[in-house]
Amino acid sequence: MARLEQAKQAFERVLEDVAPLEPSETPRAARIVHAIEERSAQIPPIGFMGLAVGSMILSAALEVFSKKKEYGNFVGLWAPSFLMMGIYNKLVQMQSSEHEHSQVKKVA
Repeated sequence: MARLEQAKQAFERVLEDVAPLEPSETPRAARIVHAIEERSAQIPPIGFMGLAVGSMILSAALEVFSKKKEYGNFVGLWAPSFLMMGIYNKLVQMQSSEHEHSQVKKVA
């Protein structure tokens, strides 16, 4: 348990170092990433899971019914990407909620 707590504290220190800048100080690329994160936050986590499962089903169908098996392999490789996008989205949501919670604590 002690190692888990140490890892959690180290991760929190890293997150504090990467805390968002003021909008006027934020470079253009960071603003674009923030806009993308806001858009993807509107997609529920089950949506990313549905895309992943859908790509697996489509991949299997292409493998069975297509003359070119490469199409099935190509579509099958989408599933991990969709799952990773869902994980990233969830991490960003967790970080932003923790950041908002810590701001409320500082004000109170």
